[in-house]
Amino acid sequence: MRVGSARRLWFSAVAASILMTAAVVPARAEASFGSRPNAFAPALAGHQLWVRTYPQRANVAGGTSAASGVAFSPDAQRVYVTGSSQLATGMESATVAYRADGGKVWTARYRNAKAIGLGTVAVAVSPDGGRVFVSGWQRLDVNTVRLLAIAYDSATGAQLWRRIYHGANDNYDTASSVVVSPDGSRVVVAGDSAPNGTYDSLVIAFDATTGSTDWIGHGAALHASDLAMSPDGSRVFVAGENSDGNGATTALDSATGIPQWTTVTAVNLGYVISRRLVVSSDGAHLFMTGVEQSSGQSMDFITAAFDVATGSQVWATAFDSPTHRDDSASLLAVAPDGATVYVSGSSGRQFVTVAYDATTGGQRWSRAYNSHEKGTDTALGIAVDADAVFVTGASPSAISNDAVTVAYDPATGMPRWVSRYDGAAGGADQGSAVVADPTGHRLFVVGSTTPVSGGTEFLTLAYATAS
Repeated sequence: MRVGSARRLWFSAVAASILMTAAVVPARAEASFGSRPNAFAPALAGHQLWVRTYPQRANVAGGTSAASGVAFSPDAQRVYVTGSSQLATGMESATVAYRADGGKVWTARYRNAKAIGLGTVAVAVSPDGGRVFVSGWQRLDVNTVRLLAIAYDSATGAQLWRRIYHGANDNYDTASSVVVSPDGSRVVVAGDSAPNGTYDSLVIAFDATTGSTDWIGHGAALHASDLAMSPDGSRVFVAGENSDGNGATTALDSATGIPQWTTVTAVNLGYVISRRLVVSSDGAHLFMTGVEQSSGQSMDFITAAFDVATGSQVWATAFDSPTHRDDSASLLAVAPDGATVYVSGSSGRQFVTVAYDATTGGQRWSRAYNSHEKGTDTALGIAVDADAVFVTGASPSAISNDAVTVAYDPATGMPRWVSRYDGAAGGADQGSAVVADPTGHRLFVVGSTTPVSGGTEFLTLAYATAS
């Protein structure tokens, strides 16, 4: 299927930056336990409720630790954060459980003394809240990377099972996404595999209770950029880029791993990379976003909707800024009522968020965020609830990057509030992922922050979302 490069309405960067400035809620704080900036207005939307860091162990000078995945418990009483952390003797995967009020419940770590690199990048919680699943990788040497999946008891952090997968030649296998079936019986991870030096998307289903392998499957893409599951649990979807340089999305039967259909999104004399997938709440449509580029042209956002049952394209639309900068979409979310699709990504040195009608693909609004400092504003995470669309990422300041979070009105795109977090050292900080509390009261951002001792640490920020 081929799509044109349709041009859409654009909200000017200058006007957007004026609105952003007017909407700023100060939220700078030291990265210390119990920090409560703006304590005089604890219920103000955008108010920072608390900040927590996960310090490097063994005081690794210049070591790097960063959180990359976050998920809520079904009852919204706990939030789980996962990522990689550097030790004096090597790397470890770390998963931290916090109460919604910021109290730490447990920390679970996994390390392999033989690994020269290790980390978990995604986290999911079982529907009953009893288990927490993380996925990632461990590197044993320059040529050997193995897929990693771990299940933890959500109450204690005790490891329930751990699985390490490597292909026929034990070359390169990694997981970048994880989902859990609606009935809680199966956990599915997706990533990349290169058994013969050629990349292939890899999908593995594990029994959620025992960790035994249910099936191993593959999509049509060379790299699995994202994974999604239908609300009824009957199908899983994996997206990426195929060998022809086109966006490829494959539906697999979740019970067997057998492919059901593959759809290809292409442009004339160019390429498409499918980066994110979300299934509509009614299970009828699958939404994809990514980047397209025709020969001799700048990159544009590409967003499309597919029929879940057949893979046929329902609509597709491209977004190009009026200055024709490179526009690259990397984030996707759907409104709780299913009526609107939200996409965010980079556009030159700023990031742009665009809203589309989920039924027709018609653009509802677009907004740009630009700090006007030297450097690039980057969107790295998106979440949505009934009252707002939230985008988090990294934004340059006069000294370094801050973790920035922007809340938009879901109907109009008008900025509700902006919060910038600058840690104790005044160094590089960023938000890498964000999740909205199902109750509609809190927002959690995770990423990394620079401590006074150097290097980086896990960063977890909690914001109020309702006044």
